[in-house]
Amino acid sequence: TSYISVTGVQTCALPIFIDTKPPEPFDVVVVQDRPTDPTPRLVFSATDELSGIGRYEINVGAKDAIVLTPQDIAVAGGYEFSLEREEQLSPGEHIITVTAYDGAGNERVATTQATIVAIPVPAITGYSDTVDEGNVFFEIGRASCRERV
Repeated sequence: TSYISVTGVQTCALPIFIDTKPPEPFDVVVVQDRPTDPTPRLVFSATDELSGIGRYEINVGAKDAIVLTPQDIAVAGGYEFSLEREEQLSPGEHIITVTAYDGAGNERVATTQATIVAIPVPAITGYSDTVDEGNVFFEIGRASCRERV
């Protein structure tokens, strides 16, 4: 709306919005190809109507936070983040916290748990008696199917 003041100067009135609300509640889903997978994917999507999502911080246990923008991890229908090789999780239970910060600095926290199952120890039942130059060393044993040992 525009006004002309008594001095003849045109002024206008604009609404000012102050964002004091945190982003909407959201869930984090852990996706693993197999229970022993030490690099699960995290799928989540946070929203904030007034100022939008500015960044995410992902904490896995006591490790340093991983800071990402929505553009870093955007996929169809939400956000997806895969723990990289250097972020492999050891076997056991892990608490994962994702904090979404809106453009005004308000935050919303979502927590989930990831369970990594230990790979059963392979059993070596036989191996080459001698290894000579140019020959291949062989070993025979049993391990869980489709696991990397």
